[in-house]
Amino acid sequence: SNKAHCLNSTAALVWRACDGTRSVSDIAKQIGLETGSAVSDDMIWLAIDQLNENNLLEAEIKAEFAGRSRRDAIKKIGLGSM
Repeated sequence: SNKAHCLNSTAALVWRACDGTRSVSDIAKQIGLETGSAVSDDMIWLAIDQLNENNLLEAEIKAEFAGRSRRDAIKKIGLGSM
């Protein structure tokens, strides 16, 4: 699309890890090892949702926030990081 995108560090790590062979849990574990901190599946789904919105994935992936809305997932991630 000839557009530049500036990703935050989490989104950049998720983008690099999205190779079509890893599950969300696998990506969370890999990023957790790389960063030295626990990463939840919800955080990965949120990053995937943002990548989808910017058309940065080959195929759109519907985010699964375990029965919650995106807003609820953001609240949970925010409280967990405090």
